[in-house]
Amino acid sequence: MNKEHMAPSSIRFSQNDISPRLTRGDSLHGIIDEIKSGKRRIMDFLPMQVANVGGKCCTENNRTLYICRVLEFEKVISTVEVENIPPHRIQWRMTTENEGIGVRIRGGVTPRPHSIAQIRGHVQERGMDFWGAVTDPVPERSHSDQRDVGNSGMGTAAAVGAVGLAAGIGYLLWGSRDKR
Repeated sequence: MNKEHMAPSSIRFSQNDISPRLTRGDSLHGIIDEIKSGKRRIMDFLPMQVANVGGKCCTENNRTLYICRVLEFEKVISTVEVENIPPHRIQWRMTTENEGIGVRIRGGVTPRPHSIAQIRGHVQERGMDFWGAVTDPVPERSHSDQRDVGNSGMGTAAAVGAVGLAAGIGYLLWGSRDKR
């Protein structure tokens, strides 16, 4: 796989919402604070796997992208190392409802600034060159007008899984009807 460097704001989220913790239990906001203080290095979480899905660069590492986007907004980093992967590794998990511009954090955790519009506005506000981190402007859509999955008790992945399970059971029952 080839590796390159990209601005985190030029990478899209593949999922609509993320857990507030990494798999090993570390808090995303705790990690951001530790990177800013020098206790951790962003390189420990890279390279980020990305693929071209529908003409947009998307990642399967949504929590890592969130960390990197916040750090980009706060001017701690400007690019990250990425590794190109085949699109099929990401396509099955595409649940984003806003084209990957931003993401919700489940469990009612308030996200830090991380959306493309927030980063672009912050960069332009400071008069810095934003050399093409966003090549295709897309209108910002907020998650605020959508149902809060984090407080519903069921995440997007669980809801998609339940629908898939119901469809599979229906297929099995329908198929067995013809064999009777």
